[in-house]
Amino acid sequence: MPDDRRLIEDFLPIQAIGKEASREKSVRKGHISTLHLW
Repeated sequence: MPDDRRLIEDFLPIQAIGKEASREKSVRKGHISTLHLW
């Protein structure tokens, strides 16, 4: 078994996820799921 250690940051687009999360938090109208801030 090879010693292949990788960080989760190598596979997840952290910056893209952060941008989308920020955009979702700024939207507070419309669908009921956007009204509640978790």
